[in-house]
Amino acid sequence: MQDLPSPVFKKIINYFLDQEITDQKFFHAIVVIFIWLFCTCSLFLILPLAYASITGTIISISAFLYLTYFLHRK
Repeated sequence: MQDLPSPVFKKIINYFLDQEITDQKFFHAIVVIFIWLFCTCSLFLILPLAYASITGTIISISAFLYLTYFLHRK
């Protein structure tokens, strides 16, 4: 008797349940958030609005990918 609908779904659930947030990963997450906030705020204050929004979007995506990589790698 299967308790989950499919093996793929079971693997996905197990992957997220097996993740551990260590001190190093938490530190990386905090550093990325502060860098993202600093860069975004300084870009919106110094550069014109259109350029800042494009650059801020790129920085946001980069920070999100970096954060995702460090939180989900084994």
